[in-house]
Amino acid sequence: MAKYIKKLKLHNFQAHSDKIVAFSSGLNIIVGPSDSGKSSILRAIRKIIRDIPNGNSFIKLQESSCSAAILLDNDIVIKRLVTQNKTGVLKENTYQMEKPGSKAENFSGFNKTIPEEILKVLSMPTIELEDGKVIDLHFSNQHDAAFLISESASVKSKIIGRISGLNIIDRGIQDVNKDIKQQNNALKNLDATIAKLNQDIAAFPDIVALETRLKRITELYNQVSALKSKRDVLQNILGKLEQVAAQGMVIKKELEQLPTIDTDYFNEKRFVLQNLYSKWQKLAQTDKSYADNARQISSLETSYVFQISIPTQETLTNMESLLNYRNILKSRSSQLDNLVGQISAIENDAVFNISANPAYIEQLNQLHVQREYFNNKLLLLQQLNINISQIDNSVQELLGQELQVKLEWETVLAAAGVCPLCKQRTDNIKYQ
Repeated sequence: MAKYIKKLKLHNFQAHSDKIVAFSSGLNIIVGPSDSGKSSILRAIRKIIRDIPNGNSFIKLQESSCSAAILLDNDIVIKRLVTQNKTGVLKENTYQMEKPGSKAENFSGFNKTIPEEILKVLSMPTIELEDGKVIDLHFSNQHDAAFLISESASVKSKIIGRISGLNIIDRGIQDVNKDIKQQNNALKNLDATIAKLNQDIAAFPDIVALETRLKRITELYNQVSALKSKRDVLQNILGKLEQVAAQGMVIKKELEQLPTIDTDYFNEKRFVLQNLYSKWQKLAQTDKSYADNARQISSLETSYVFQISIPTQETLTNMESLLNYRNILKSRSSQLDNLVGQISAIENDAVFNISANPAYIEQLNQLHVQREYFNNKLLLLQQLNINISQIDNSVQELLGQELQVKLEWETVLAAAGVCPLCKQRTDNIKYQ
């Protein structure tokens, strides 16, 4: 913090073209004839520290700019520069600050407020009293009275308090007294409220018993609400289970039809195949006997062929009979072959066709899968029926608890006589 101004340098400031004024650390007295620029020195210092006067009226005549700079005892230089154009309009209004070993800083565009950086270095603030009056302890005008002489006693007291710091204590005392007054008023209001509440409570001598009953009623009401919520949830679950049960009955009917499709169809096919196989065995035996007879006939025919060179009437008659018999056997054999072929075709179609046709195999696999799926569904439905029975028992038990709570609710309200909430009689109240 600077303690005093060591030097003042002026350029084109009022009567001074170029002037350097050195000051000491003690009392400084400026002496000179009238209009020699003594007051201009004070105005220049005030212009730097307070930015007063405003405008450009202090620029020397016939000049376009002026400057005033002070050197503080800590070697910081603060300079004020003002320029105008040819028509006398303000052109530049700048502060410049240069600290030892640092580059000069320029401040412009600050309007009527001195830059904070300048104020912090100068540390020469004004004092603003409670009534808004501003006191400048560092400057006075040329014809002002001596310091504090023209001020009233209250203003003197305030200024001295500001200088010594007593104003902070005074402000603290005022704030404390204000808080005490507010707390006393609040305490009075609380006392009045307590007295009013005690008076209101006196009108209800059974307030403690009513409060106990009210707590019990609140507990019962909460229990009833909880039971209602559980009942609603169980009813919702019961409805869903009934829907599942209805779907299960449909699935069960479909399952009951599956055995007819799966067993009767193949039993019928198996019965047909067994009949065909029996017929085939019989026809095979007949065919074997016919073949044996045919071999015998061929043998006889051969023997008769060798004997045909000496035919007799008996031989011819026997030969004719044998030929006729042979023709009959051949006809029967042909019929037997046709029948065996038909049986084989039917057997192939009924048995081998089933094993060789992928469509039949796929159909059988799907039927088995569906049968297994519906069997599992049937087991699930049986378990669901058990669960429905258990839930139904739980619902009945909860309904019984709800009825018991209702009766206890009515008993408590009837014992109270008057509802603690609505003040109505509760002699004939019934829980809904």
